[in-house]
Amino acid sequence: MNRIMRESRKLRSWEEMKKIILQRGSSGKDVLAPIDEVFGRKFSVIVDEMPPYISLRNGFTGYIADIWQIISSELNVSAEFQKHSFDAGKELIKNGSVDLLITPVIITTTDIDEIDFSIPIVKIWYELFMKSSDDGATSMSYIVTWSRNLWFAFLLTICILTATLWIIVNIRLRLERNRGKTPPAWQTRLDFWRGYRRWAKGPEPENTLKNELVSVSSVGSSFLFVLGALTNQGNCLKLNSPSIRTATLVTLFFGLLMYNAYSSVLISRLAVGRTTLPFPSLESVAEAKTHIICVRRYSFAYVQFKQREEDKELLEKWQGLVNEPPCLNTTSVRDVAAALCYDNTLILETPNIVAKIIEDYNRSNGCDITRLYGHYARATATVLMKKHFRYRHHFNKILFNLYGSGIMDYLHRKYLSRRIPHTTAPRFSGVACWNHIAGIVIFYLIAVTVSITILLTEILVYKQDERRKDQKKHEMLQYLNSSNVKYK
Repeated sequence: MNRIMRESRKLRSWEEMKKIILQRGSSGKDVLAPIDEVFGRKFSVIVDEMPPYISLRNGFTGYIADIWQIISSELNVSAEFQKHSFDAGKELIKNGSVDLLITPVIITTTDIDEIDFSIPIVKIWYELFMKSSDDGATSMSYIVTWSRNLWFAFLLTICILTATLWIIVNIRLRLERNRGKTPPAWQTRLDFWRGYRRWAKGPEPENTLKNELVSVSSVGSSFLFVLGALTNQGNCLKLNSPSIRTATLVTLFFGLLMYNAYSSVLISRLAVGRTTLPFPSLESVAEAKTHIICVRRYSFAYVQFKQREEDKELLEKWQGLVNEPPCLNTTSVRDVAAALCYDNTLILETPNIVAKIIEDYNRSNGCDITRLYGHYARATATVLMKKHFRYRHHFNKILFNLYGSGIMDYLHRKYLSRRIPHTTAPRFSGVACWNHIAGIVIFYLIAVTVSITILLTEILVYKQDERRKDQKKHEMLQYLNSSNVKYK
């Protein structure tokens, strides 16, 4: 009775499998090919280096390599391996020059009419990876403390305050020139230092408010005043004008708020070493236009950057962002490994491939890799076969048995379950180092160099003017002497 039930379950499984195979485009005569035709056959098989699926450096190993070893052992078949790239291998499969292609490669809806394929042997998601620093505290922290929009608004406010103060000072200067040398009667001051109140007369003509306004009426003076207020370094305007005092109060209050806001965020970033996730989604990469996305051209993830699978051009929003320098012609895993440690570069790849790259490839420019959360495309790997491959159902039957027996789960854990560090646990040294202040020190050195250069230029211009004045004086003396004019 138990034997009959087991046989009936096998029959149902086989019937279900035949139904699935028939739905995937194979004809009935291919499914019913006898098993005897398979035994002892030799197939031409295309392979390529793609760890952890297939590795050819130390023999024929990897996830798909082990699956092939099981299939060849069960069916008593052998293989003549040929090493070709993804695009070349798919073309050979399409024209029937080879029997099988076991390297994972993308297939589109247009390929179904020219290629047969097995049931999926692995399903996995593509994710984003990028170069990461030891912690979030670097010289860039002084810039990224505020967002780009906030920096723009802050600089715009500085320009507005500078222009407002300059306009007020110059209007007051014009009023004083029109009014005369004597300031108005209400333009007196209260002396707090002597402990009593007294109203003083206006200043002497040579010390009027007009003279004070002239000394600070330039745009540079207004800018330095605003900058000093914003950095809590004080100001240089000491004028007894209500309008100027009002502008001073607004500027100082604004500087107090922005200074404290900037300092609190900066100190927390330097102390905690927090690494910010730059992109919450793939669409945000297209909006920012600050990073290049590297993705293998013959991968499942590459298709989503196009309107249709068969298109050769990318969507307009992705043009200039996908597979641009430093990751041109990204077709293999080795190309992905070469692009991992570039700045402003994102890698769209499966986690097991990136984990294998980090583990195996000896990269001279090795760096820490950050894994960004999110699933952006699903990869489905199959064994590709030439059209009307008569023995496909025998391959599928063995693959079904591998799933049912748990061997697929074992191979998945063995080859594809490698852990990659996430951004939730960045490495933080806990001490300040040169990397934290290098950019600021370089900025100060550049500022000192520019100041010295300007000073030397001023000295040269001054000496040139003095030389020109002496020359004119000398020419005038010669002229006077030649004209017999007595010089006093």
